[in-house]
Amino acid sequence: MKSKVIYVNPEFQEMLDFVPKHLGRKVDLSFDIAKRIHDILERKGWSQADFARAAGKRKDVVRKWMCGQYNFSLRTVAFIESVLGESILSVGE
Repeated sequence: MKSKVIYVNPEFQEMLDFVPKHLGRKVDLSFDIAKRIHDILERKGWSQADFARAAGKRKDVVRKWMCGQYNFSLRTVAFIESVLGESILSVGE
């Protein structure tokens, strides 16, 4: 497997260095959850519209979940898991 070379503009990196670590981690987790949901939908052959129908939600709500910037509550995660029939979070090592 080839390793990727990623260039980060030094000015952008300097700005990122000012972001508190916990906020960066929150963003990472939000993107991870959205990616997990996307993977489950893809495996099930569901579109976002299918997911919205199954969840009884408007498409714009699901779109917010899927953008990777939604602030997921545990209540929302539990609801999404019940609709999908799969866990999207794993706690512990």
